[in-house]
Amino acid sequence: MIEDIAKISSKGQVTIPAAIRKKLDLKQGDRIFFVESQDGIVIKKSTALDEFLKFQKAFSETAKEAGITEEELLKEIKQIRRKRFKNVKTRNG
Repeated sequence: MIEDIAKISSKGQVTIPAAIRKKLDLKQGDRIFFVESQDGIVIKKSTALDEFLKFQKAFSETAKEAGITEEELLKEIKQIRRKRFKNVKTRNG
């Protein structure tokens, strides 16, 4: 188990200790994902799926606040896909 301490800068930045970067295989430009758990905050290497799920959750909450049902949303998505498919089909002959 790796344990280490990092200092927060005046800009809220933290340098992730080398042992943790190595364990998570973090490299310059990688994104990290903060997840709240019962034991505190967990940091993990972010994947495209993690970012998509975060976006999906935020979008779902916004749609709910706006009173948009899942059925209405799926119907709209299908209409958009049909339009895009027609545009691609038309361009490609």
